[in-house]
Order: sequence, then structure tokens, then C-alpha cells
Amino acid sequence: MGWSALLAPDEIPVGWVLTKPDLLPAPLADAARDPLRRSEVTGALYQAALLIPDVDDAARLHRLVQAVVLHHLPDQDRHELVAGAVALLAVLFPDEPWEPVAWPVCARLLPHAYALVDHAQGQRLATSAYAELLSGMGDYIWARGLGLTRARDLHKQALAVHQRLYEGDHPDLAVTLTDFAGDLHELGEHTQARQLDEQALAMLQRLYQGDHPHIATLTALAGDLRALGEPARARELDEQALAMFQRLYGGDHEALATALASVAADLRRLGEPARARDLDEQALTMRERLQEGDHPATAYSLGALATDLYALGEPTRARQFQDQAQGMARRLFEGDNPRTALALNNFADDLCGLGDYARARQMNEQASGMFQRLYKGDHPRIALALHSLADDLRGLGDDAGARDLDEQALAMRQRLSAQEMPTS
Repeated sequence: MGWSALLAPDEIPVGWVLTKPDLLPAPLADAARDPLRRSEVTGALYQAALLIPDVDDAARLHRLVQAVVLHHLPDQDRHELVAGAVALLAVLFPDEPWEPVAWPVCARLLPHAYALVDHAQGQRLATSAYAELLSGMGDYIWARGLGLTRARDLHKQALAVHQRLYEGDHPDLAVTLTDFAGDLHELGEHTQARQLDEQALAMLQRLYQGDHPHIATLTALAGDLRALGEPARARELDEQALAMFQRLYGGDHEALATALASVAADLRRLGEPARARDLDEQALTMRERLQEGDHPATAYSLGALATDLYALGEPTRARQFQDQAQGMARRLFEGDNPRTALALNNFADDLCGLGDYARARQMNEQASGMFQRLYKGDHPRIALALHSLADDLRGLGDDAGARDLDEQALAMRQRLSAQEMPTS
């Protein structure tokens, strides 16, 4: 009963848990290996009303029973049970939680993962499985658009665990540095993201000589530089990454598609939309071969190609691709969603850079409204959207309106910075 009391009380995935006997405590592990005994154990728990049968081979645990079991757990047993339950859930959590096909499983496991995180924090747990679970949770929340700050906090915790586990260079430490940097980048904290991505890249280059898939962080660092107004330097890094992935992968691969799209983004910023279009077309075609149906990466490529076509004076084709991108995003992310708002904001910024201030304003107003509905009060994304909208108004000749929005964005950022400062 101990392991189930550590999870969220509803929709406990008993069926999934019993498929991993090597990670279960005795004597439950022995019973789980034998289908007949497994049924006897679960039947006895149901008969005693310790567990209540639920749908899809799941169960519920009465909260009073949960409280009693947890209250009577000795400290040493609790630590071992928490470590074991974390290891079990880390194995059950999908290896690629950013992929839409994994989202239903991630959604079902997420409440139990959060419950275990609370217990693990109380036990000051520091295991590779705990860091893996935190990273997986953060990756899923980031990909699904369930809250950038939530993803950031989970990746930051995973990084802290890895820093406790490894004193020097380690691949897992480099990956969590990159994950944390990715959250900061999307929250508009590009300078700090750049510093972390530079640390990760330097670490990976010490760990691996020559070409290696993990050095994909080149494109992450290039994204930081592009956001900081250094597209030429970003292009150098992205072209290095593209050449490396072309050597590593003989055919289609998402890392190669990402590198193609990243070089295209640099070329767009450097005023070369025709070359950007060619690479974006390659990336989109590759992603359509790799992915079946709707996918966030495909939606991004559709939107990027739309931007190229706007710059090349093909607004009708551009709108077709943009409509496809927005339709795909709406199917992937229902209702108001940070990723949908971010896509609108990014596309609007591209339009502003191309001088289409009226259409950029429309899209930034949508993005700003969505961010304000998603986040009550001050938030970095709201401040960024206000600043983008100010640029649109300035381009339309409304200097007073632009100044007002810039002042609102600056005041919000100052309040957010003050909240992060130590109070002692």
C-alpha cells in the first residue's frame, strides 16, 4: 500500500505499475511477475476497500486511507519508498514527452508525478531518476503549453539535482542546462539563456570530440544570439549545426529539420527571404515526412514559410500557409494557450520587421489578449507582447500610443525584477 499512498489519490495507474515488477518493493514485485497472483493481490485490495476500482485499469485511494498509511510510515521506509516510486514513474513517463503521441500518457501520469515531487522534496532526494522525472515533466508542460514558468521551475529543479550528483562535466547536466535555458529564452530572458547555453555547449564540446547529436545545443545558442540582435553570429553557429547533422544523418531527421529552420530564421533576419524560403520548404517537407498529422514543429515550419512568402511579395500564398499553421495550432492546443500566443507574437514580430505594421498589430493584439487571459497580473510574456505591440504602433505613426505601451511594459518588468530580488 505504501507506494500507492505516495501518488495522487485518483486514477492510480495500477495496471501500468504492475508491468514493472523489477521496480516494485517485495512482496508486491513477486506477485506482479505472476498474472494469477497479480489479480489476487489487486482483488484483495479492492475487497478490503483499500483501493477502489476505476476506469482503464486504474484505481482510487480513499484520502483517509492515504493519510493513515503515510502517517504510519517510518522515516527510513518513507525514503526508500519515495526513491522507488520516483524510479518507477521515471520509467513509466514517456521518453519523448514533447511528442503529441505521448501527451495522453503524460497527462495521466502528471498528477502522480507532482505528488511524488512533493514527497521527494521533503526527503531531499537526489537521484538520477528524480532528475529524469523532473525533466520529463518540464518537457511535457513546455511542449503542451501548460505554463512556461511551471516548465522553468521543473527544469531548474532537475538542474539542481544534477548539480548535486555531478561535480564536473556530465551529459545529463549539459542537457538540463539547455532545457532550463530554453524556458528562459521563451520567457524573454535571452541574456541569461545565452549564458546557460554557452555553458552547456562548452561542456558538451569537452565531453565529445567531433560530431555528436548532443551538440544540437548549437541551435539553441544561435536562437539566443538571434533574439539578442546578432543574426550573423547566429547564422555561423546554425550553419555549423546543419553541416554536422548532414554528416550524422543520411536521411530525414528532426534535428536536421530544426537546423534547416534555424538557418532560415537567421537568413530572414539578415534580409535574405528567398534563401530562407528554400530552407523552410526543405524543413517543412522533411517534417511532413517525419510526422503524421498535426505536430508543433510542422506548425512552426508552416508559419515560417508564410513569413518568407510575405517578404517575397506573395501575400496570398503566405496567408494560406499561415492559416494552416494557425489551424494546426488550434487543434493541438485548445483554447487560450501560451504556445499559440507565442506563435502569434513571433509571426507578428516578423511582419513588423517586414514593414507590415497593420497586420502585425492585429496579430500582436491577439497574442497580448491571450497572454493577459492566461496570466493574471504581471508576467514576462505580457510585457514582451506589450513591447511588440508598441513597435507596431510606432511603425504606424502612433508614437504616443507606442510610448504608453513601452512604459507599461517597462513598469511591469521593473515590478517583476523587484519580486525576484532577495528581501534580506
